[in-house]
Amino acid sequence: MAQIQTSPVDMLTTSPISFLLSEVFTNTTASNWKYSLPPCDKILQIKQLIIKFHTCKDYVQSNNLFEVGEDLYIIRLDNLYPNIYVTKGTLQHAVHLNISQIPLIPYVTSSLSEIDKETLRITAMFAQFPDVAPFIFELQINENIRHTTSHRAHNSQCKIINLFLQNAPLMPKSMRKVLITYLAVLNGQEPKADNSSTESPAKVLIFLFFLHRFPVFTNHLSYQLT
Repeated sequence: MAQIQTSPVDMLTTSPISFLLSEVFTNTTASNWKYSLPPCDKILQIKQLIIKFHTCKDYVQSNNLFEVGEDLYIIRLDNLYPNIYVTKGTLQHAVHLNISQIPLIPYVTSSLSEIDKETLRITAMFAQFPDVAPFIFELQINENIRHTTSHRAHNSQCKIINLFLQNAPLMPKSMRKVLITYLAVLNGQEPKADNSSTESPAKVLIFLFFLHRFPVFTNHLSYQLT
């Protein structure tokens, strides 16, 4: 049987994600890109794909869903729609949660190569902070966007964390604190104290005054009772 030969040049210029996703883009004309499914339909289809992946014994990993980590998937819903979905979620999330409980957030890039890079960054962030699940990123292409290369990876990390903080409704408070601290470190700042557990200076002064006057009050009260 003849084997397909791959040149070293092809191996260097085509990353795994680009290879997996290139078909949907090469077969899609620009005129198709403005059309898309409603968000609720996208979330429902993604839920169904994840359930099928876990529950159907005869299910073979198709060209529409790729498991790249534990409960971490790269998905395309239809060849007519060039958007790519990166999602972190368990089978229990897919079965039991309502569509309204699973955020689907657009993430716009400028080209297929940028989708490749951002997909890798998003999957890395999901792997580092798994408790943000369930969460879906919808990676879209807008060729009018021009990104500066300076600090691009840093800016992407900050953007992803901010989207987690703003849109993950089921994220535990402990995970939120971890993300806030991580974001502060990325920005070269000291993590901010939790204001909810910090008393204002006025309240502290009133409390100290009360402690100072408390013996006088108790002595006066005991005098009145005798």
